[in-house]
Amino acid sequence: MKDFLLPGLLVVLGATGCVRNSSVVRVFDGQKEHGRYVTFRAYAAYARGAYLEARGDLDGAGDAYQNAVQSDPHSAQVWTRLGAIRCKKKRADAHLAFERALEIEPSYEPAWRERARCAADSNDLAAAVEFAELASKLDPNRLETTLLLASIYERASRPKDARRWLEALTVNQPRSRPAWQAVLAHATRFEIAQLRARAIERLAALGEETSGSVSASVDRALGTRDLDRARALALRARLAPGTLAVRAAAMGLGTEARAEADLVLGADPSNSDARIAGLVAADLLRDPVGFERFLGGLDADPVAPSPLAARLMAELLERRIGHDARRDWLELLGELPPPTDPLELAVTLRSTPTKLPPETQPTAPPAPSPKSP
Repeated sequence: MKDFLLPGLLVVLGATGCVRNSSVVRVFDGQKEHGRYVTFRAYAAYARGAYLEARGDLDGAGDAYQNAVQSDPHSAQVWTRLGAIRCKKKRADAHLAFERALEIEPSYEPAWRERARCAADSNDLAAAVEFAELASKLDPNRLETTLLLASIYERASRPKDARRWLEALTVNQPRSRPAWQAVLAHATRFEIAQLRARAIERLAALGEETSGSVSASVDRALGTRDLDRARALALRARLAPGTLAVRAAAMGLGTEARAEADLVLGADPSNSDARIAGLVAADLLRDPVGFERFLGGLDADPVAPSPLAARLMAELLERRIGHDARRDWLELLGELPPPTDPLELAVTLRSTPTKLPPETQPTAPPAPSPKSP
């Protein structure tokens, strides 16, 4: 569903700050498209569910997704995640959530994918193959779907089909470590020596290119406005896509944050960190056209924002709307984990300097303020 990722901000962050219509206009490939208005309350509940699901808190995630459904009962995305949680909890009503998602949007690929995963977990391999093949037809380039389909083919005693899909995946995504890892595992299980050797060779090459650890050197490069060097360091450190854009935005570097956000979103419109960074950057640069652009083009399967991105969104809401909007956003999102590095801690301290022990406080940069390009 193309309407979910941060759509409430079309109104919440708009000039009036109030809901006037039940629909919003977004831009996809240069074409205007009308979509449903969804409140940021629904988005916050969904983001909290995704965070809790990633931590393995299935009960908490289920409650959060249920709250999101109550706020937005017409979201295929939320019904899909609710079905996935029910399936993990072995609930018999999981299929009802998937059916509701597909009633809303029959071509919603993640719903077919999660339905396939659920069927496979229940050992209904015939249904799992059918659903996974439908998902792959809807989005043949999605790595997660291809890996799932290959694993189901193997379980269904169709190893040749699994191998065909995995090798096609490495052709389309030759630098994907998960793709080559899957090929290696498959070749090992089925004793295909030549394919195994090729996978080992490719993983070794990719390992050399992606070695390293997260370092303050990335922030230092951003601080000197050397975006090319920051990108190279982020690649070696294997930072998640969107992280660099968020960190630039947190440092008040609007031009760099906008450039990196555009790059990431061009490859993955579902990246919430990059979209939030783009919104913050456009706000810093007083770029209303860019702000609307980052609000548009929303993807069907967004990823929950990182804690740093969530904190930046809170700052943005406070600047554009006021303290109450910031408070509501954080309350709806739920308790965020403690800051993990000086930059994130500094962002936290800009609004809550008395909540952390003085000895842990770094020299916090001033809160970003809008500036001219």
